[in-house]
Amino acid sequence: MFGYIRPLVSELKVGEYEFYKSVYCGLCRALGENTGCSSRLSLNYDLVFLALIRMAVLGEKQTVSKKRCMIHPSKKRPVLDRCRALDFCTYATTMLADIKIKDSYRDSHGIKKVGAFFLRPYGRMMRKRSKPVGDISETVTGLLNEFAELEEKKVESIDLPADLFGRILAVLCSGDTGEEDSPEFRICYETGFHLGRFIYIADAADDFQDDISSGNYNPIRLFYGSDEITDTIRKNLYEALLLECKAVSSSVSLLDFSVVPAAGSI
Repeated sequence: MFGYIRPLVSELKVGEYEFYKSVYCGLCRALGENTGCSSRLSLNYDLVFLALIRMAVLGEKQTVSKKRCMIHPSKKRPVLDRCRALDFCTYATTMLADIKIKDSYRDSHGIKKVGAFFLRPYGRMMRKRSKPVGDISETVTGLLNEFAELEEKKVESIDLPADLFGRILAVLCSGDTGEEDSPEFRICYETGFHLGRFIYIADAADDFQDDISSGNYNPIRLFYGSDEITDTIRKNLYEALLLECKAVSSSVSLLDFSVVPAAGSI
């Protein structure tokens, strides 16, 4: 369900791309230090985006150091030094990994379901080793239960499950950023909410044919009552996803990214 938020490298300056990679490496290192080396397997680009958003909101100046790692031991690479945003994102990463494992177990069949079954203890272990922030764990658990109930009822709606998934990411994105009426909280919440809706709808569209073959719940199929994505459905989905992108863009445009180091400092 994750992995949709990737950088458009062709549009980035050299220094910007180097910093982006340093955040990815920094998050990988922070995961290893906070929740164990095995949790690094759950790293994805979506969490790099979350880390960048939180850095801009928290306003902490960041520093980058050259370090070696197990994957690239021969040459030192730029790595973002530990900071509040990275530490928080390790917690979010383990929560999302646990969500993905549970989602795979619920929707998969055959060997994939068996694999997800054996990964469930791994997901629970990661969450236990990660330090909760505030009431986020309890809130996300409640939303996940609502989400599971909604899918079990096979509701004929795209918006209801998309909204719930959006709320889950909104909580993860906005946690520990300030009071609920603060600009920082609202920016992060709205960014996470619309990002979550985008991911859910895009994932439902990607899994459409697989869900038909396996008999899994797919809100697009039930809402439109169709076993194929027609041109009309494709156009409607495209417009819906575009609206979510515009909403995310509007929220992100309010952020100050001056915390990003200058190209020459990396």
